[in-house]
Amino acid sequence: MTLKEKCILPLINDKLNYDDVNDTTEFVQLALSDKNKPYIENCIFLRYKVNSTLRQYCMKNKLVKFENYYSSYIYIIDGVDYIVFIFTILPKYKQDIQFIKQGLFNSIKLINKYRILSFYNTDYDIFYKLFNNSIGKQEIMEIPEKDYYASLIDLL
Repeated sequence: MTLKEKCILPLINDKLNYDDVNDTTEFVQLALSDKNKPYIENCIFLRYKVNSTLRQYCMKNKLVKFENYYSSYIYIIDGVDYIVFIFTILPKYKQDIQFIKQGLFNSIKLINKYRILSFYNTDYDIFYKLFNNSIGKQEIMEIPEKDYYASLIDLL
């Protein structure tokens, strides 16, 4: 996971915690756009590998209850099933997410820096970047093209 992804994750929703985006839930990627859905703007995409564990089932139920939950869908990319959750960007985090996208970590509000640091507890790379004046490099954070698409409603 890139530094920008790590900084944006805690700003998706206040109810999101590290246990929702780690290896046990099969979290793969955070993206800010989807090649297959270019019309969805100002949203954050979370991509997970699909599995049928109780842990992932509980996590899915939690994510769809967020007030900024927009939609979800299932993709097959290179023969692997993925579920993608889409969240609108909360207004209180919009400016700071823009700063993160531009690599301006030092411009983030102090309260949101604290939120990011408390999300990860002991990631010193994040601490250094948030309080350093350097500018990060530009990265493409996009969901790759799909092989096959099905909505979550089709699977129920």
